[in-house]
Amino acid sequence: MKVFTLLLGLLITATGFGQQLILNSYSNYAEIESLYATGSISIHHIGTDFIIATASDEAPASALVLKQEPWSPGVSYFLVWLPENNSSDALNELTDIYTLLYADASKAIIEVHQASQPGPMPFVHGGVVRISPASTWTPNVVADAKYVIDTFQTIYEMIAMVDTGEFMPTIRHLENYGTRYCQSPEAVEAQNWIKAKFEEYPELVVELQDFPYGSGSSDNVIATLPGKVNPDQYIVMGSHYDSYSWGSTAPGADDNASGTAAVLELARILTQYEFEKSIIFCTFSAEEVGLIGSEYYASQAQAQGMDILGYFNFDMIGYRNGNDPIHTDMIAPASATELVDFYKGVVAIYLPDFNVYDAQLSGGDSDHTSFNNNGYMGIFPFEDVPNYSPYIHTVQDLVGPSVNSPEMATTFIQANLASVVSLSTPYVPVGTEAFIHDNTTLHLFPNPATSNVTFRSTVNEPLKIIIFSSLGQQVLQRTVSGQLTVDITSLSSGVYVVQATSQYGTEFHRLIVSPTQ
Repeated sequence: MKVFTLLLGLLITATGFGQQLILNSYSNYAEIESLYATGSISIHHIGTDFIIATASDEAPASALVLKQEPWSPGVSYFLVWLPENNSSDALNELTDIYTLLYADASKAIIEVHQASQPGPMPFVHGGVVRISPASTWTPNVVADAKYVIDTFQTIYEMIAMVDTGEFMPTIRHLENYGTRYCQSPEAVEAQNWIKAKFEEYPELVVELQDFPYGSGSSDNVIATLPGKVNPDQYIVMGSHYDSYSWGSTAPGADDNASGTAAVLELARILTQYEFEKSIIFCTFSAEEVGLIGSEYYASQAQAQGMDILGYFNFDMIGYRNGNDPIHTDMIAPASATELVDFYKGVVAIYLPDFNVYDAQLSGGDSDHTSFNNNGYMGIFPFEDVPNYSPYIHTVQDLVGPSVNSPEMATTFIQANLASVVSLSTPYVPVGTEAFIHDNTTLHLFPNPATSNVTFRSTVNEPLKIIIFSSLGQQVLQRTVSGQLTVDITSLSSGVYVVQATSQYGTEFHRLIVSPTQ
C-alpha cells in the first residue's frame, strides 16, 4: 500500500501538456456533456460516477492525470474491478505484475506492456475492461431516434414460441466444451459451431469478425437479418460466448452459455418473420478479459457511422435465487435512459408480471458498456444484484446448480424479444392477402399513454374501436379510418383493453394509461 500512496501523490502533482490519460468523477450526465463540449477530451469509458478519457491538452482542473503521452505502441490500459471481500489481496496481486496507475476500494487502473505481460484476469464477474482509444463517446450518435411504444399482435405469437426444448440443449452443448476461454482451441470450436447454427437460417448474413487480441483468440460471430424498409437502421442484441474460471475447467453455463443460447433462440424465431429495420445477432468473444470483442465491434460501428438504435445484452439469465419472484435488475448508464424506459414500457404491455428494477453493479461489467462507450444506447437486464449465481467463474457453473431456472431464462428471452421486435417494427405489406390473414389491423401509440393515444389502421375499411376498463366496462368508442388521435384525459390511470373489429375479425390490445406528468 506504500507504493500506491507514493504513486497517487505523483499523480496529483502531475501537470503538463500533450496527451494525458485522465480519471474524472461526475455526479450527473450533464457534467459529462459539459466535459465533452470543451472539445479537449476524448471519453473512452463511462462508469457510474467516473470517466476515463484522453485530454489532448492541459487536463481539466477536476481531473486526476493517470499517464502522460499514454498511447505508445505495445501499451494497454485496463480497468480492473476488485472483490469486496479481499480487495487488498487482489491489489497486491496486480502490483506484483503490472504498473498501477490508480486504485480505490472497488477498482484499479493498470498499465500493461503487451509484449512481456499477459492481460489481467478478472476477480469478479465482468471484472476487466480494456480502455481503448478507439472507443470515443459522443452524445446523440443516434440522430432523432423515436422510441415510440406500439402494440403488435404478432409479438404475443413470437414470445409464445420461446422454447426451453430449444435453448436448454444449447446451454448444455456449450457447457460441454469444458472451457471457452477466448484463446483456447475449444473457444474456436464453439465459434464455428455458433456460426454453423446461424447459417441454418438462409435469411441471415453471417460473418466472423476478427479483432486484435493476442494469438489464437476466437472471433466475434455476427449474423444480420436485413430490414425491408430501413435496412441501414439497426437493432443489435448480443452475448459473449467465452468463459473463464479460477478452477480446472470453465463450463460457463450461466456465464454465459445462457445468454448465447438466448441469442440463438431469438435467431430461430425472428428469422421466421420480416422487419422494417435490420436486426443483428452478435456473439462476442474475449468479454471476460476486457470486453475486447464487443469493444472492437462497437468502435468499428461508430467509425463506419452505423445507425444503431439500441443494444440489448444477454449475460447470465439462468440463475434464480431461491424462490425469489422472477424479475430483472436493469444495469445501464444515464445516457441510455431512453432505451431503458422503452424496455420497461414494452415489458409492461407484453409481460406485465415481469418487474424491472433499476440497479447498479458495484463492480463488474458487460458488453453493453462497449456500446455506451461509443455513444450508442446499450442496456443490460441482469438476473439479480447482488443475488446472481454464486457459481460463475468456477467448475460448478453448470446446468443444475448455476442454470437452475429455465422459466426465468424464458422470461428474459421473451422480454428482449418483445423490445427488439417493437423497435425494429414487424414488416406488414399493407393490403396484401398475407397481411390480412396473418397480421395486426390496428397499431396504437404511445403506449403507455398519458393524455392522447393515436390509433392507426392498416386496412382499407373503417375499424370499430372500443376501449374497456379492467372491470369490462366500455369507456370509449371510436371509428378509425387511417389514423386518429384520441383525447384520453378522461380516463384514470390503469390498464385497459382495446377491441378492434373489422370484416377480417376482432383483435385485442392492451393499453396502459399513465398519470399525467
